Amino acid sequence: YSDKKLHPADPLTRAQTAKILSEILDNEDIITGRTVVDKDKTTLTAKTYVGNIRIDEDLEEGSVTIDNCIILGDLIVEGGGNGTVTLNNTRAAKVIVDKEDGPVRIVAKGNTIISKLEASESCYLQSSSKAGFGFPEITIKSSADVTLKGLFPKVGISGSRAGVTLDSGEITSLTVPKAGRYSDITLKGKSKIAEAT
Repeated sequence: YSDKKLHPADPLTRAQTAKILSEILDNEDIITGRTVVDKDKTTLTAKTYVGNIRIDEDLEEGSVTIDNCIILGDLIVEGGGNGTVTLNNTRAAKVIVDKEDGPVRIVAKGNTIISKLEASESCYLQSSSKAGFGFPEITIKSSADVTLKGLFPKVGISGSRAGVTLDSGEITSLTVPKAGRYSDITLKGKSKIAEAT
């Protein structure tokens, strides 16, 4: 305001709201098209992605870092390996793991939140947050073999013959409906499942 104060309790006018939104948009780096990552050691930093990001199979066993980004489209993981796909302080609406020739390692660091993750293929998911950030909801499809390390609030097996290994940490809620029959669930060390349905 003109008196150099914030006035947090005062309501905003439409004009003030429009000005604030315009300044935010002017200062944001927004990518509207589809993004394809196919080179080892690629880093995506401080951008908002409206379209999908595809980590291409041409990346093979390479690594990718996504740092301080917002991904409103899908993050489709078809490449990468033990070198990892690292998400640091990033928010993603949906991640789809679909790498066919061997597992990929996805690490969520800092305040990363991946709202939903669907694993159609094998992967290793690691969450370094103790506050429940990382992977709030994971769906494991038929024949996918998923290894987990960290805190995982909600895990569901939606296809038969899936494999879930909790290497360390905790699954708060595990759901295995009839469709998830013949799946293997393994706990290692002091890992635990708080509730299973």
